[in-house]
Amino acid sequence: MRSWFVVLLAVLSSCLPAEDYMEVRIQGEVRSSTTGAIELWLMHEQFGDGALQTRHAVIATKQLDAPGAFDWTVLVPLGSGSGVSLYGWQDQNGDGIHCLPGTETESEATVILSDTAGFDLRADLLLEPGCQGPK
Repeated sequence: MRSWFVVLLAVLSSCLPAEDYMEVRIQGEVRSSTTGAIELWLMHEQFGDGALQTRHAVIATKQLDAPGAFDWTVLVPLGSGSGVSLYGWQDQNGDGIHCLPGTETESEATVILSDTAGFDLRADLLLEPGCQGPK
């Protein structure tokens, strides 16, 4: 019975259309008055439909050793979400977790990016203390 289900699942999934992607280059700068590694999240502003629609679906992440310039090329899925934003947070205490309860506030920022039809985007983030997550 189990092998029959696996075969059926394989056959059905092979019939699904491939998702289209667009290569997008994001250049910018992350500024902060404190030190620490930076984690960037490229996100769809809206993802899914109806009752399953959610905000801020992560497309890709990037690590930076410190504030400064970045150049990031990402494959953005088309048709699965709308709007694109960039969220950044700074791991000021080095624990790898953003705003863990009982720790000091870490810096963050969100910027909504222009339409991805241009393929080349500019995103500058000024990180400021806060623990609210993507806005």
